[in-house]
Parts: sequence; C-alpha cells; structure tokens
Amino acid sequence: MSFIEGLAATAQPVARRRGAQDLVIIALVVLVEVIGFSYFFDPERFAAYVDAAPRQMIMKIVLFSSLFVTSLAAALHSFEATARRLDPVILAGGSAVGLMGLMSFDYAMGPGLEATLLPRQGLGCLSAITLLSLPVCFAMGLLMTRAASVQPGRTALLIGLTGGAFGATLFSLICPYTSLWYIGVWYGGAIIVSSAWCVRVLPDFNQW
Repeated sequence: MSFIEGLAATAQPVARRRGAQDLVIIALVVLVEVIGFSYFFDPERFAAYVDAAPRQMIMKIVLFSSLFVTSLAAALHSFEATARRLDPVILAGGSAVGLMGLMSFDYAMGPGLEATLLPRQGLGCLSAITLLSLPVCFAMGLLMTRAASVQPGRTALLIGLTGGAFGATLFSLICPYTSLWYIGVWYGGAIIVSSAWCVRVLPDFNQW
C-alpha cells in the first residue's frame, strides 16, 4: 500500500463545528467583562453625557456595537473552513453603519479636537480600549486554535476587530467626547493596536 493510499484509508471526516458553543463561550466572557466594567460605570454621568450630545453619544455606541457584532459574526464564520465568504455582506453593512456615524459625529474644532491634540487624555483612552479588548481576543484566540482555521491571518484580524470594537463600545459609555477627530485617532488607534496584536500573535498561537 502506498503512502497516499494509507492516508486515504485512515482519513476520518472532519467534525462540523458547533458555532452555538463558541457563541456561548464568548457570551460568557462578555458577560463577565461587562459585570467587571459596571464597577466603573456611573449612570448619572452617562445620562449627563447623553443630555449634552444625545445623537452623537447614541451613534457612537451604535457604531462600535455594530462593528462588534459584524466582526464577531465574520470571525466565527471564518472558523468553518468550508463556509462561504461573507466579506461583501459584512463590508456593505459596516460601510452603511460607518456612513451613519460620519453623518452624526461632531466635526467642530472644539474640546474634542483639543483632547485629540493632548496625548495624555487620548493615550488613556487608547490604553483602556486596548485592555478591554484583551479578554475577548484571548477567548476567541483559544477558539481559533480549536477550529484550526485555514486562514489564520484573516481570522486573527477579525478577532482583533471584534475585541477592539467591544472595548470601544464599553469605553464609549464613560467617555464624553464625540468629536470625529477624537473618535478617529484614539478609538480607531486602539482598534488598530488590538488588531495588529492579534495578527502578530494569534497565527503563531494557532500552531501550538
């Protein structure tokens, strides 16, 4: 018997992944993180932020929570090697939400721009969002190793976007800034950092 015939004789069908189990695990991680984050959340202060800029604050939360959901769906979908690509659908949905956000944020050269130009405030935001992204990124990284993704780099990028968007969603509840410049530089920078970290680390982690 040749080597190829031996492999064919001993080959076993790959078990189909159970996406519901992955979703439950991620939901538990998110729940634990939300409970921990609630210690820092002040409802009265949040209400004051919303009263000051209702449309911008709500749109900021909607924007990043939508990015979280779409990135999570894409990442879980990429775990399945035989699944059809959803990139066009996700890109279209993300573009629509992003356009709504651009139409809603404050473009004024006011306190938001001043905060953008002051690294102390912005770096605190970037660091907080990045730290908030880590539990989700780590949990999904473990799920990726179990899935044996055939495109680990792409999956890692989606995991980074998911974690970064979740961190941005949480942080937006305690951050008063709604300037496009502040959101783009510091929130966007944090999502880039978490995505870059995942792309750099998770593919190697996937080979363990």
